[in-house]
Amino acid sequence: MFEARIFEQIRGYWTADQNHPQRGTRQRPIPALRDFVVLVETAFVASLKQEEERFRKFSVVLLAEKDKDKEQESSRFKQEILVLNRRLPFSPESLAKLSPACDPQTGALLVSPPEDDSENYEIWGLMFFGPMTNRFNKIPVMDEFTTLRSDMFTVTAVSPGSLAVSRGDSQIGRFVLGSFSPATPMPFVSRAMGEFMLSSIMNSQGYQRYGNLYWHIYRDALEYLLLEAGARGHGGTIIVIPENKVAECRSGFAARYHLQGTLRIEKSIEQILSLPKSHEMSIYLSYNRAVMTRLNFLAQLACVDGALLLSDHLEPIAFGTTLLAQEWRGNIVVGPDSFGGGGQEFDLSRLGTRHNSAANFIGAFPYCYGFVLSQDGPIRAFIRKDENTLYCWRDCTVSMFVQ
Repeated sequence: MFEARIFEQIRGYWTADQNHPQRGTRQRPIPALRDFVVLVETAFVASLKQEEERFRKFSVVLLAEKDKDKEQESSRFKQEILVLNRRLPFSPESLAKLSPACDPQTGALLVSPPEDDSENYEIWGLMFFGPMTNRFNKIPVMDEFTTLRSDMFTVTAVSPGSLAVSRGDSQIGRFVLGSFSPATPMPFVSRAMGEFMLSSIMNSQGYQRYGNLYWHIYRDALEYLLLEAGARGHGGTIIVIPENKVAECRSGFAARYHLQGTLRIEKSIEQILSLPKSHEMSIYLSYNRAVMTRLNFLAQLACVDGALLLSDHLEPIAFGTTLLAQEWRGNIVVGPDSFGGGGQEFDLSRLGTRHNSAANFIGAFPYCYGFVLSQDGPIRAFIRKDENTLYCWRDCTVSMFVQ
């Protein structure tokens, strides 16, 4: 269906991930090229099949049934594997039927060719694993019931025609409509977009009191907000405006819904940092949950058509907003990352109105920064480097080289 070079590319990035000295990835046999072809092409076709006009996300994991015991024994926190009473052909039709059975956050369908037939792949079981954790929902206790995502070859249907290729909690890249884009380091580090973000909060009360401890939680909160908003699948735009610059930006947007009041997110973060170490863990978890639930509320606001505007304290200013800034006529290049990448020209013309309006706004108001959530998965970020150049980061989601 697709050119062989695409699957050779995916296999190459998979191999690079396993061999990367900082990844600490388990050494396992590299899947055969045919494994990549069959799993990706079948999942791609299945993602295009709608039942009752509803798209259902799903994940498939490459694992032979004969290796299930060995896999569980060698994994530190084993996944729970359930074997089906009968195998089903690994086909778009079978995936369409079984996709409701597994939420990709906690489960996947297990796929492999039978031992006596390397051509015809089958679905032979289900895998259960724990959901991905973050700073705000992680419970720092490991027991015999703790399960983690498998680091085997995994393909997840994110939206129609859009697949994520991953292992464990790390993404290898995205396969979108026949084109593969490898994951890149997240931009929220000091040598990339993080430097700009940090400069915008240095005068905040939280940063003045707690310094980089506050910055680290703030950064994680923004990352969580973006991932949570993106997971809702509606797409959207989020613009962050310094609180003392909101009045200056009024000419650049028209909001259907202005908001007054506060969610006290900065205060919640400060409360976490002020707790003495002697406090019970339940107190920490309670305050972490307070931040997380507020971020979930903001993520839902981003689902309304139009941009969500936030202050640099992560407080909502307006939603359902139309961005009105004049067209940006300068350059747009890929932003730097922590591995020396970036600098290539970024072609904005192939993207839609949402990306263009966000770029125009950031170009007009250089003290702001923005994110565009695409329905096919990537979350792109924009800041203004100088009078002639915008930086764009292609994806702010979990990446290949960041642990």
